[in-house]
Amino acid sequence: MLEIKYHDGLARIGILHTEHGKIELPVFCPVINPNKLIVEPKEMARRFKAKMIMANSYIIFKHPDLREAALRYRIHRLLKFKGAIMVDNGGYQIHRYRGVEIDFAEILKFQEEIGADIGITLDLPTPASAGRREAKRSVEITLQNARESLKLMRRKNMLWSAPIQGGKFLDLISKCAKELSRLPYAMHSLGEPVQFLNNYEFTQVCYMVHAAKSKLPISRAFHLFGVGLPSFMPLATLLGCDIFDSASYALFASDDRYMTDIGTLRLEEMQELPCNCEICSRYDIKELKEMLKGERERLLALHNLYVLFKVIKEIREAIIENRLFELCAVRCRSHPRLFEAYLKALRIFSKLFDKYDPMRKRSGLFYTGEETKLRPEIRRAKMRVRRIFGTKLIPAALDQTYPFFQSLSIEGKPLFKFSKGIVKDLERIRKIADYQFGRGIGRVLFPGNVKIFKSPTTGKIRRIYSDSELLATLRPRDGFLCLRIAGALRIKDKLKNNRVFVEGKPEVEELVRSGRNLFVKFVERADPNILPRDEVLILNSKNELLGVGEAVLSSEEMKVMQRGVAVKTREGLKLQR
Repeated sequence: MLEIKYHDGLARIGILHTEHGKIELPVFCPVINPNKLIVEPKEMARRFKAKMIMANSYIIFKHPDLREAALRYRIHRLLKFKGAIMVDNGGYQIHRYRGVEIDFAEILKFQEEIGADIGITLDLPTPASAGRREAKRSVEITLQNARESLKLMRRKNMLWSAPIQGGKFLDLISKCAKELSRLPYAMHSLGEPVQFLNNYEFTQVCYMVHAAKSKLPISRAFHLFGVGLPSFMPLATLLGCDIFDSASYALFASDDRYMTDIGTLRLEEMQELPCNCEICSRYDIKELKEMLKGERERLLALHNLYVLFKVIKEIREAIIENRLFELCAVRCRSHPRLFEAYLKALRIFSKLFDKYDPMRKRSGLFYTGEETKLRPEIRRAKMRVRRIFGTKLIPAALDQTYPFFQSLSIEGKPLFKFSKGIVKDLERIRKIADYQFGRGIGRVLFPGNVKIFKSPTTGKIRRIYSDSELLATLRPRDGFLCLRIAGALRIKDKLKNNRVFVEGKPEVEELVRSGRNLFVKFVERADPNILPRDEVLILNSKNELLGVGEAVLSSEEMKVMQRGVAVKTREGLKLQR
């Protein structure tokens, strides 16, 4: 089961619960070939803190010694790995090698018996070169296997992924994803992107991801088959890919190719090792070139793993800090076609971004180039101003509120055009309240007699009181209001959005009133259009205020998620005894 903690674009920091531990998403899973272990899984765990790896159950199944050991000792003991193990199904071998046959029921049973944490139902991959008839057949067989597999599953705590096929035919991908969305799978794996990536068809892969993601429940993890390309992984994550697997670290090493954040270099052409990992710090380029092939291959594989795990860490930190768009803008400039894919993705994913991308971010909007104006925050903010204030001009009172407070020029043209005039403090906080909660809320929340306190250091508004009651604070980092109970009580009956209603259970209400976070399983309903990090009121079924806080999930996610926090409660309304 999936639990979501942070968002940026369609990317999320999540927790995938498996039998062998909690896996933080997004995650990179090195693919292990038991017949050729260049780097042992236990070494990956020790050096890189690897929490999950991937192995091919078909390879183990077809080798008698490996098969016997896996059935006898289970796959974790066979591979000497204590973390989670995801296993592939043999579909790739069917696609690549003629004459390979495997029964979906047989391989499913084997995946269960060897103790895998995550299994993948048998699919028929769609080659990039496939015509429509072949692609349609692969989708039909993949769907049929997914439906029939549900009848055979026995292990309750094992997670299953149902693959999505269709190749270059986006309507077939959408059809496959839509049909699978009706089946009770925990996650899905999009098949055959690597062939397109190898040909620099990054835009095609973005379209494929969109065709699948737009039809799947947001509550399911999304796995992009076979992708271990550091330059593309930030963009893929931004578009909603949670899990990556690849043997690229070993394949490139065997070909004397040295991975970097933006591509690979041929060792024979290199004069320096532009990296500070353990391998590159211990050896110089001359020593690597003069080594025996086997030793050099292992060291290059370790370096390549370092790059892949470093990229995933950078991606996760960027999501938490709401800087993933900036990271993508930088990395995608490493190749013209990759940057073209980024520009296309900003357009084709715009509706999905609007449903899940946070309204406010943790830092200012960083201008990276002309593509910045395609960011969802900018488009959405302009639409919100037109809807609430009836003008294209941004009220001057919002010049310290995200995303307006960092208005950078694009070729001499400002990102935002502001109205002119001197803004008084009361007008500022009222306009912010209107922008944040809806037209007219500012006057209800802040009457003329409020007391405004400013920071002695910056001179900016920090707290707003009515007599001795704290109504709200103004967050200096993004210029949005943080409601307190007194302020929430003022606007509760006027508010038409930003409300989350809990189940009618006294014990749940008491938890919220005491300031405890609201978990998604206790949410009865939520107003539409709530975004992560929105300010929300927590109410019971009688429309009585229980508390105020910050949404962790969008309203759409609150409907379908089964685990995790829905709202971080800032303050609860305690009952008078």
